Amino acid sequence: MRKIILMILLAPFLLTARTMAQDKAPTKKQCDADFELIASDAWRAKRTIAQLGDSATEMKSCDDAYTTLNRRYLAAMLSCVAEIMGRQDAFLKRHGFHDAFLQEDADGKR
Repeated sequence: MRKIILMILLAPFLLTARTMAQDKAPTKKQCDADFELIASDAWRAKRTIAQLGDSATEMKSCDDAYTTLNRRYLAAMLSCVAEIMGRQDAFLKRHGFHDAFLQEDADGKR
């Protein structure tokens, strides 16, 4: 049971890691276009966890290559991560693991 919960919690990060090694950053034009899509709650709601992970990775690459004062690409990356985390939390609650997860964390099982 613990292994299942651990895999559920780590899956988005493992999925994201597969795309971390990009040869080069996307173009500024592509970053801006993708930012506009990712900024939409409706767009994020329709994407799979794997797609959200890929988008988060791309926005991180954009932020590294084209950092702006307001860090909008970083904000877009974090919105994808927040969507993933929200879905994980909903899954834990839906399947009755949420209280056990919180109790294990309170007990120091990390």
